[in-house]
Amino acid sequence: RRPPRQRSSAGGSGIAFRHLPGMHACMHACVLCIHVHELNVFLIHLISGIEPAISYVLGSYIGSIIGWRMCFLLISIAAAIMLIYCLPALPETLMEKKKFRFKDLILNYYTLAKSKKFLLYLTIKVLSVAIFFVEITNLSLIFIEQYGLSVNMFGFNMILFILAYTIGGFISNKLVDYYEYDQVIKFGIILVLGSNIVLLPLIYFYDIPAHIIQLVKTPFAFGLALIFGNTTCCIVDIFPKIAGSASAKMITMEMIASSFFTYFVSLFYNGTFYPIICFIIVTATIAYMALRSILTLKRREALQQNS
Repeated sequence: RRPPRQRSSAGGSGIAFRHLPGMHACMHACVLCIHVHELNVFLIHLISGIEPAISYVLGSYIGSIIGWRMCFLLISIAAAIMLIYCLPALPETLMEKKKFRFKDLILNYYTLAKSKKFLLYLTIKVLSVAIFFVEITNLSLIFIEQYGLSVNMFGFNMILFILAYTIGGFISNKLVDYYEYDQVIKFGIILVLGSNIVLLPLIYFYDIPAHIIQLVKTPFAFGLALIFGNTTCCIVDIFPKIAGSASAKMITMEMIASSFFTYFVSLFYNGTFYPIICFIIVTATIAYMALRSILTLKRREALQQNS
């Protein structure tokens, strides 16, 4: 057990770092205010998705040299440099300042809560982000503790994930020129489901190494890239005038769901991939059902408009 002081410090650090998702939501709103365009959203999610994966490579290498505690000092220095850069360089997107009214905030969230289409897209995005965090959180435990990878080797083992997600992000930005968002999202969910369905019997019947597991999971990372940017575009396009509220609600629900599901899956952690794969298959199936509901809803709306 940790001494009380260490538990208190860890809890305080966790609370402090929970403020970062709020900044992330503000960033979404700012970029959308500058120019609502698919490329902006894809770039945000491309960077946001690559960032945790790259951190494993850099963090494992740097941490083995200077220790994990000093990594927090490097983060603080990098944040200070970024703040100094942003003060003169980041343009202000709020051209006309308005008086904040709590009534307007409640009205915005009430409008979002009434929209079935918004809630369905939100379900897809929230579950997809939860899948991502559950996967990333447990990979290090399994590969290091059960597969015997060193911290450095685990970091470099994440390169396949980084490449698949990066390529998926760029291809997703091109696919929307030829296909509807929903079709690209559907393809992404199928890839997430398919890669884990294929991996399940492989790890059951064969003792495959870590890099082969990551190779089989490359469609999983590719599929997440197809889902993230497109669902965000759909979410903010439903109510463009309150895109900031939609983004804030999206990020908030993503963090709450990711924390809950990460804890939930940890209850079944046994050092294998089985709990994670089962969670991903069930969750991705729910996301697929939500997408089918969206398509049905759109068909009904189209029939009503034609009649």
